[in-house]
Amino acid sequence: MNGNDILRAMNGLDERFIVSAKRGMTVKRRGLGKRWASIAAGIAAAAVLAVPAAAYAYTQLVHHAAVQEYFSEKSVEYLEEHGLALNYTDENEHIRLTVDTLLSDGHIGGMILTIEGLDEKGLECVQMNTFPEIYLTDAQTSEYVKIHENGSPQILGGGNVYFDACTETQFTLWTELQLDKIDTDKDYILKFGMNTARNSSEYETVHNEYGILTDNVMEGISFKTSLRPNVAVKELESENGEKIWLSQIGYYSNEQIVISKMRNHFNEIRLLMENSILKDKVEVIAQSLDWSPERSQPLGCGWFDSIVEIDKYKGVEIGETKYIETE
Repeated sequence: MNGNDILRAMNGLDERFIVSAKRGMTVKRRGLGKRWASIAAGIAAAAVLAVPAAAYAYTQLVHHAAVQEYFSEKSVEYLEEHGLALNYTDENEHIRLTVDTLLSDGHIGGMILTIEGLDEKGLECVQMNTFPEIYLTDAQTSEYVKIHENGSPQILGGGNVYFDACTETQFTLWTELQLDKIDTDKDYILKFGMNTARNSSEYETVHNEYGILTDNVMEGISFKTSLRPNVAVKELESENGEKIWLSQIGYYSNEQIVISKMRNHFNEIRLLMENSILKDKVEVIAQSLDWSPERSQPLGCGWFDSIVEIDKYKGVEIGETKYIETE
């Protein structure tokens, strides 16, 4: 089955059965009683399904309660009111995968997936909270996209994945996406890999020569995707010409001096309100700061814990530096 052809109506996750996944991970608590789990290993990032600006139609998330474990109620309502509640579903004999939402501002993104086990093999993956590897192939050539400069086709973009809404048969997770190395004007096929035998210390034994997971319990599950932005984004600039991009889901910069300011833990990031001296602090749930020699350019980005109405803001402030929207 293909995600372009199927939008299956599935039963939502009952609020009473949401539990915190604690198997093999460290659980961190934050505001409103939400539980976030951090996985130390690198994770997969992915491309984003584009939503035409004028095509908004209210659609309720099938896994509304689970998604609300990752975003505020107001943010979930925004997803449903702006065509971002995708509910795209595909399955094979082992796994049913639902793409609840995919968000992109062209630089970074976020994805919420629900994975349900359909047989003994699939349920074993679910009970292990196995995070799926995610790959892209070119929609026209079918070739795997090499995201990293080491040539690996795997899209190992971020370093954080959060499990919160879990039952014995399914789990829902949120992951950050890094899109700075991907051509946002092309279409792709999003594919998945999952294997209970995966062991990071024995990478070559469970992956083929191209870096694709073998004995894949998610074989055949795929979705046609694009990277075109589906949330609002603003380009901001300081008095010295330093640039940063602010979107409804986070912020991004590829300039060393800006990343250095982000790295300073004394520098709070605040949003500057339009026509006001007031500033808002927004919670950042994940941040990536990378200027390693392997990268062709530095990367600094952060993800908010909610969908931000950026029209209310003229810019951001990092420490003592203000970045204002460019004309």
